[in-house]
Amino acid sequence: MSALSYGFAGVLGLSESEENEGSRIMTRMHEIEREAETKKAELEKKTEVIVYALYQGEFRFLDAAAAQKDMDVLWYVLMEAKAKHIGSSEIRRDHPDELVSAPLITELNEKIATHVRLKIAAIPGHARVLGNRFERMSQDVGYFFERRKIMRGLQMVGSMEAIQQIGRFLQDKRAPDALAAQLAFEKMTDYLDPAAESRESNASLAAHAMGRVLGEDSPARMYHGKIVVEPEISVVQTWWKSDAAKFYREWNPETGPMMPPTR
Repeated sequence: MSALSYGFAGVLGLSESEENEGSRIMTRMHEIEREAETKKAELEKKTEVIVYALYQGEFRFLDAAAAQKDMDVLWYVLMEAKAKHIGSSEIRRDHPDELVSAPLITELNEKIATHVRLKIAAIPGHARVLGNRFERMSQDVGYFFERRKIMRGLQMVGSMEAIQQIGRFLQDKRAPDALAAQLAFEKMTDYLDPAAESRESNASLAAHAMGRVLGEDSPARMYHGKIVVEPEISVVQTWWKSDAAKFYREWNPETGPMMPPTR
């Protein structure tokens, strides 16, 4: 742990085992972050041709990846499109005026995102794979940012299968990566954000994703931006168990549409 962390530990009277556990969690988070950065760099290289073709309006390379069910590539392209990264540097280079470039970047990336969402949704099990990965990551420490990324991906694709997987974790109170903060600041609760524990739980991540994917149809409004407090989580949990959510909860891929109704 850092000197500052040890300073807090001393003031709060934390035991050596508590200090060690907090240090272990932070070390593991850094390791996972480095692993994720390495994988992202590999995907950037792997998708260079696809991304440049998309900037030029050519979708056949992306469609080929979809035909091969290359989920890593498809999810990567969706994330990049949602972040409005595809073609942004080239468009800004050709159109220095932001009033011209910004709408062009938005239009291109929205078109790509819509296209790849449908390609992902057409692959059976696309969301279940992420849900299972989310579950595995919930059984260890250090994966908070990766778990949040998975929920964001499910939210972005917004398929019926994705909504079911989000619903799968609405009752999940696990927050393995909140442990370090709870240990380090357990005696300073007066200074903590009251939503902090909820924000880092699986239920909170799922409630936030559900609210975003449902949009205006969401049973709870995200009044606190990215922070989802307990009353909002409870509203979404209650809705998911109700008849109002039956259409999503009991969806069957063999008989139901792959995407929810257009709003």
